[in-house]
Amino acid sequence: MTEFESKKILGVRVDFGMSMEDVLSRLEKMLLEKNKHHLICTTNAEFIMDAQTDPKFKSILNGADLSVPDGVGVLFANYFLTKSAHINNPVAKLLWGLGFGVSSLFVNYPVGDKISGVDLSLEILKMSSKTNYSVFFLGGHPKDFWGNAIVPAPFDMATLAASKVRELYPHVNIIGATSSFNRNPSDDEATVEYIKKCMKEKGVKELDFIFIAYNHKYQENWFIRNAPKIPVKIGLGIGGTFDYLSGYLNRPTSYKFEWLKKIFIRPTKISRILRAFPIFPIQVFIDSIRK
Repeated sequence: MTEFESKKILGVRVDFGMSMEDVLSRLEKMLLEKNKHHLICTTNAEFIMDAQTDPKFKSILNGADLSVPDGVGVLFANYFLTKSAHINNPVAKLLWGLGFGVSSLFVNYPVGDKISGVDLSLEILKMSSKTNYSVFFLGGHPKDFWGNAIVPAPFDMATLAASKVRELYPHVNIIGATSSFNRNPSDDEATVEYIKKCMKEKGVKELDFIFIAYNHKYQENWFIRNAPKIPVKIGLGIGGTFDYLSGYLNRPTSYKFEWLKKIFIRPTKISRILRAFPIFPIQVFIDSIRK
């Protein structure tokens, strides 16, 4: 199992240098630990930018058991910081960064492996189908063209995602799925009661994995609040992963232009995407010349 290297990007810890196989090996090791709750964060540029104004969220990311890079922006930021560290002249560093950014559209630099929430979720589900690890799906909601939740929802996103996954992996051990509850603390008690009900029906005393689709910050906070009450060994905040697992949205074919497709699918995402690019790399550059 490859040792990872933890680095800070704008003060947020990200664990680089792991393949998907390395991450899965570490998760299986965590499952062997008794009476412990582990949070896995799939950290992208938007996570890091939001952490700049949310100290609690930054603390959660920095304290996570794993904070893997989910996004080429984070991988490129690490590559830039590593390769340009010897350049002391700000202008020269800027020119090097611009050259790297433009050429990356045509050259595949060895920036490391992206561990996306969708891919990691699928690998865990595949593992569950072989080992019977228990998994629970929580959250997710269909949205309109403008990114607003459709109320009432025409279907239960988590339930549909679970159904599609069972077609893909017939032996997967998904013990329950629901999008009926919200992410607010006022709904925690009802949510936990429902999860425990599903666990009891399936004869599960301790849940192995819970996938939480409440958008970043909210899903990680939910796990921190509720993990000891369930109990559950590993929590994974998965954002919009149920959109893809359910077939509600199609996955982009190219990660390099994923941001462009998101703009066309939901134009209201443009402000969030602009934070990831170009604001994020600009912040990374400014931070690099301050040190």
